[in-house]
Amino acid sequence: MVATIREARPDLVSKVKAGKALPIPQQPPPQLLEKSPVGGHIDDIGAPMTACFLTEINVDPTNWYISYLVHILSLSLSLSLSLSLSLMTINISC
Repeated sequence: MVATIREARPDLVSKVKAGKALPIPQQPPPQLLEKSPVGGHIDDIGAPMTACFLTEINVDPTNWYISYLVHILSLSLSLSLSLSLSLMTINISC
């Protein structure tokens, strides 16, 4: 990356050593855009998953973060209240 930046803006990386690094080529490798075979396989990952199964569920993801936020806040409030009550109980009994 440093070698690529050095080609365009040497002033930005003048104090950084790139060693024997080569800049990123202007043209992508020819096999990069080749279509993968049906049921393709990605090294170390396996077959890629598609999200088409999501069309068969009856869940509306609209505003999902609001329900998640309410859940987290209620859990936090519950824990806070529980801790406060237990501390009050300890102070009273002392």
